[in-house]
Amino acid sequence: MTGESSGHVVLVSRQQGVEALFQEQAADELRQQGFRVSCCGDGDPDLLRGELVLIMGAVGSMRRTSRLLERNPSTDRKVAVWIFEPLPPPDVPMRTLRLASRLSAVHTGRHWTKPFLHFLSRPFDRVLYRPYRHEVSVQLFRFLVDNFAMIDRGLRKGWLDRIFTSTEQKRLYLQGLGIEAEFAPVGQQPAFGRDLELQRDIDVVFIGSLKSASRRAELGNLREQLERLGLTVVVPEKPIWGEERTKLVNRAKVLVHLHKMHWDTPWMRWCLAAANGAAVASVPLSVPAPMRPGIDYLSAPINELAEEILSLVRDEPRRRAMVEDCQSTIADQMTCATSVSRMAPHLRSLISTGS
Repeated sequence: MTGESSGHVVLVSRQQGVEALFQEQAADELRQQGFRVSCCGDGDPDLLRGELVLIMGAVGSMRRTSRLLERNPSTDRKVAVWIFEPLPPPDVPMRTLRLASRLSAVHTGRHWTKPFLHFLSRPFDRVLYRPYRHEVSVQLFRFLVDNFAMIDRGLRKGWLDRIFTSTEQKRLYLQGLGIEAEFAPVGQQPAFGRDLELQRDIDVVFIGSLKSASRRAELGNLREQLERLGLTVVVPEKPIWGEERTKLVNRAKVLVHLHKMHWDTPWMRWCLAAANGAAVASVPLSVPAPMRPGIDYLSAPINELAEEILSLVRDEPRRRAMVEDCQSTIADQMTCATSVSRMAPHLRSLISTGS
């Protein structure tokens, strides 16, 4: 896109791992939309030069940025967040959630207060997280609360103007709390890999954290059932990244998704499978859109999943069609370019009202 600039956008992230790569990708797409773009880390004073500040990723971890914005208010500067990480369980009441948020380090903006506030919040968090203790640790529950606290504080203090979410589930969750948000998926990434056209000599692969007790139990039972049915199953014993991960998924026919948190859906696993030519088999999702169960991926209750995976592995034309449908849905609705094009009108409107 050429012509007059749509305004100066500053992208703020933790600038770590995939988040740093995506920050650069989003910056390139915003430039294609006509924006002048700068990239900053958490708390970088240069972010105050932007007409619009877009905080992206694990927003609850960027306490220095929130403090900087609150200490340097400006009616000419607009702020949006693009949240990638999970939010708290949807059945936690708003009143309780706001009470828990008061013990978030987001409210101080100082890194050294984090362990102190987490120590103070631990007894309260232990009570709140109890219904979900088989899915999350008390530390992870606090991380979810901190993500919400950043949004809630920004809205109450008046410095947050727009919210984008990486999943439809998070958008609907915020909508249920009376908070408006727009769905903008993170999208496919080069780091997820590519189809190497290797022989698919592994039937089923699972890649992911096993810190969740419920996930560990489900995976153990599922693996036992699959192997009893004669399928080969691979579960890496340590974290796997980069080219090693790409080669492993390229050898797999099916990549399994089991919930870490039943209310949250990390689309990364779908993007990873599609990029490397594997089909996804999953337990039912709380909010599957924009993916289509039974078309873009295999969906079945945990007690039926093994038999359904066996059927899919044995039906190669069906498996290939499912992979292609998943790839098409991602290409049509879940790329960085698509998300940025959806966001661009909102960003231009914010910048114009701030000028």
